[in-house]
Amino acid sequence: MKKVMSKPTKFISEGGSSNRPPLFQGDDYYYWKDNMELFLRSQDNNMWPVVETGEYVPLVKDSTTPKTQAEWTTTEADR
Repeated sequence: MKKVMSKPTKFISEGGSSNRPPLFQGDDYYYWKDNMELFLRSQDNNMWPVVETGEYVPLVKDSTTPKTQAEWTTTEADR
């Protein structure tokens, strides 16, 4: 009787799962960027704009001072 060897498991360093983001290894940035954008959009379609422009922080009226989180309206909090 021959013993059947299982195939060795290859370590997956990136992707392959909706829970694992693509790993940037220092080359081909634009390929990685496209994959990262797809990964983030698959998690939540509103995540990519946060990466591009930063997190939304409401400002005090007629000012450049950010509101404290306690001052946010429901609409601002949802955004």
